[in-house]
Amino acid sequence: MPAVDPTSPLENLRWACESTAAIVGNVRRDELAQPTPCRDWTVADLINVHGWDLARATGQSLPEDPGVAAWLWGSSWPALSDEVRNEHPSIFAPEIPIAAERPTLDRLLGFLGRDPNWVGPA
Repeated sequence: MPAVDPTSPLENLRWACESTAAIVGNVRRDELAQPTPCRDWTVADLINVHGWDLARATGQSLPEDPGVAAWLWGSSWPALSDEVRNEHPSIFAPEIPIAAERPTLDRLLGFLGRDPNWVGPA
């Protein structure tokens, strides 16, 4: 990757996007359950949750969920995350109730304090 001018916000953004895409693009399926430096978060947690954050903030949508949200929801992660929510200070926002009939990804986002209907600035 070419040198980046640290005074250029556009170059810094481009570098961050290209670097992140390269890293995510090299994650293997067998690495999704690996731990990360973020307490109680796996590789899949980080990619899915923060991928949604980035997509919504930039007016994009994620591709159709291939079942990763259901895998996360069925793991022990929600229980561990609930413990973290009760710590002071917590890294999680309060849970947003989402109806059981909504897609699993929406329920997972609500659990993490995100409104699945949130739309970024136009």
